[in-house]
Amino acid sequence: MKKGKYSGKGKTYYLDGTVEYEGEFKNGKYHGKGTLYDEDGNKIYSGRWKNGDYA
Repeated sequence: MKKGKYSGKGKTYYLDGTVEYEGEFKNGKYHGKGTLYDEDGNKIYSGRWKNGDYA
């Protein structure tokens, strides 16, 4: 964690506990390889991220 922002590998979750994102973070944003899921667990995007956006 740097300046209160998470960096490294991890996951974020929807309120119901379903995984929202699984992958790499930098300064609290999606950055590097990762996968984004919808609330039903369906894959929305899997690939590279840069500062929270698709790369």
